[in-house]
Amino acid sequence: MSINVFVYGTLRSGEIHDLSQVAAAHGLPRPLALGAGRVPGYLVDFGDWPGLVPVADGRAVTGDVYQIDPRLLPLLDQIEEIGPDSDSCFVRAEIDVDTAGGPVRCHYYPVDPARLQGVPGIPDADWVSYRAAREAAALTALETPALLLDTDRLQANVDMMRQRAAALGVTLRPHVKTAKCVEVALAACGGQPGPITVSTLKEADQFFAAGFTDMLYAVGITPNKLDHVARLRRAGCDLKIILDNREAAQAVCAARSRLGLDLPCLLEIDCDGQRSGLKPDDPALTAIADLLRAGAVTVAGVLTHAGASYTCRSREAIAAMAEQERTACVQAAARLRAAGHPCPIVSVGSTPTARYARQLDGVTELRAGVYMFFDLVMAGLDACGIDDIALSVLVTVLGHQPERGWIITDGGWMAMSRDRGTSHQPVDQGYGRVCDRLGRPIPGLNMTEANQEHGVLSFSPPEAGDLVKDYPVGSLLRILPNHACATAAQHPRYHLVRQGGDRVEGIWARFSGW
Repeated sequence: MSINVFVYGTLRSGEIHDLSQVAAAHGLPRPLALGAGRVPGYLVDFGDWPGLVPVADGRAVTGDVYQIDPRLLPLLDQIEEIGPDSDSCFVRAEIDVDTAGGPVRCHYYPVDPARLQGVPGIPDADWVSYRAAREAAALTALETPALLLDTDRLQANVDMMRQRAAALGVTLRPHVKTAKCVEVALAACGGQPGPITVSTLKEADQFFAAGFTDMLYAVGITPNKLDHVARLRRAGCDLKIILDNREAAQAVCAARSRLGLDLPCLLEIDCDGQRSGLKPDDPALTAIADLLRAGAVTVAGVLTHAGASYTCRSREAIAAMAEQERTACVQAAARLRAAGHPCPIVSVGSTPTARYARQLDGVTELRAGVYMFFDLVMAGLDACGIDDIALSVLVTVLGHQPERGWIITDGGWMAMSRDRGTSHQPVDQGYGRVCDRLGRPIPGLNMTEANQEHGVLSFSPPEAGDLVKDYPVGSLLRILPNHACATAAQHPRYHLVRQGGDRVEGIWARFSGW
């Protein structure tokens, strides 16, 4: 038995949710292409995806018709966020699609008419051609502020960390919380879905729909999220959760009994007193593991995160912190094994400790995330160089206060975030370090003040030149972020550039929220 589906946007071949790739990632038969089709309506532009508005006024939208396995349809619903608890702008319906061989009855995903207010129309009937034309633009054509991602630097960074994990003899489980983007996650995993770390269940939903199945949810679980975790596991996602207290363990055991489904847990270890977790010698460690085992919940392992590495001031100090991180996690795993718990996963990681760990004996996997983009905080730790930072925000000069030595731009804290992570480092970079349009740092120029939609740039020491002449209204600058996670979270998409390039080579969607 098979059904037909009409796709017109991101489910089309070569797009972010390519229908055939979704099927392959979940072990389903490859969809059979039946050819091009057209349905009455017009397209609207939600930014990174289109919506189809059904109308009977002579307009029609171009797309593709596929014959699919019925088991693929719930996955498409998940991608389009169709469901009783969703806030999706799409609905699923059926329609007769006009094809060269005659009408074909298909499922498709038009827009909920209630979600159309303020959404611009697309003049083209074909999303793929429209998107390609829109993306091939010079930086000067972008509305600012805009988030730029240097794909050359991204590739170099992810290659470096994969090589680092291989040299240390551990599995790399990239943390995708910074990127929140399928294409970046694929790059981090070597081009195909692999083990990943997530920090929200929305990330788990999105990456599972894109074919990632081996996930670790690295935030302590709360009872109100367990049904969501169970839905993902029932659908085939090997999602593991973490906890560090008896109350959470009891909630997991109760959910295990109620749902009839194992919810594998890792126990979080505190290696540096920075956050949550159990000390490796805490008697509660084995007691909680025993409680989970009694409730038929798998104790999958232990994990820790050396957040204190962000306050280190030398490579040697970071290496020492990496050893402290490793020792704590390995010691905890040894205690659990001695108590009869196999503890197959021993998971450590932060970007600084991943860079400078001397050895990871006893560890099975390495987690890190911000290395994909790097940022000024990482540069201040000597975990990267300025030229390794792949993320920047393109801004436009909108005015000056020459008597104060200020250049005013349209990129405030809504574009950069309020993160001042470098203020505790030897070199304070303000709200970001300023580069020219091509990404070359301008010596001494930082973003020193941030209002909601205004950024203030100034030199230290003050520049003797003519700011109005040197940085005229309308000129473009790039700002490197203090904290890549916080800056990326302010934006809905990445505009792709090559190193030193002046053109947008493409757009990758990112998502936010929980």
